[in-house]
Amino acid sequence: MMLLQDAPPSTPVASPRSVSSEANEIALWVDDLITESQAFAGHNQRANTREALVCAVEIESKLRQWSASAFSRDISETGIGLITAVKVPVRMPAELSVQRFDGTAMKVAATCVWCKPYGPNWYASGWAFRALIGVRRF
Repeated sequence: MMLLQDAPPSTPVASPRSVSSEANEIALWVDDLITESQAFAGHNQRANTREALVCAVEIESKLRQWSASAFSRDISETGIGLITAVKVPVRMPAELSVQRFDGTAMKVAATCVWCKPYGPNWYASGWAFRALIGVRRF
């Protein structure tokens, strides 16, 4: 175990007061991010409560011959929020394959309701579920 007096001179040693201050700054930053995220997605205007859910999702629109990979952001009984590296056409119908940790994916028919830039080179989109299609095993 290294004691403070054993620390090399180049090793910064934080005082308990600065650690507490940094932890408080981080907590405020996280709160700001959550508030901003909720405002971005229209959290207060939703009829259904969304739950945070991060998993891989494949988007495929046979009608438009379009596909993309995504990560989910949140989900409810009526829809799902996705993050993609490409802009998603609004009103596009598609099949979403939502990956599960057990090696299966639930396929659901959905329509893109909105899509907005989400920082550099990313897009956030909101999808309304239309119908459950089935389960696919990998």
